[in-house]
Amino acid sequence: MLEAHYKAKNHTLTATQLANAAGKDTHSYANSQYGSLARDLAEEMEYVPPNTHPADGSTVWTFALAEGKRDENSDGTGEYVEWEWTLRPQVVQALKEFGF
Repeated sequence: MLEAHYKAKNHTLTATQLANAAGKDTHSYANSQYGSLARDLAEEMEYVPPNTHPADGSTVWTFALAEGKRDENSDGTGEYVEWEWTLRPQVVQALKEFGF
């Protein structure tokens, strides 16, 4: 998923696109797995992203890797569909230095 995210146009993918890159169908898979990766990296760096889940106030760990916004046009209706995630510039730079 991370490699697909890095290689995507503007380093931006929806959660469903991230899941598809891993051979899965649902955004919940990407949310779980990407969130887990982000949490592991963030805890290693002693970083807690400032963004929290609006429903329960829990930390949204994916914000450690990427900036998120609601994708309001992905189904053509202008209605909220899911999140679009854009890798943080620092993550892009680190991946570039690692030869991605």
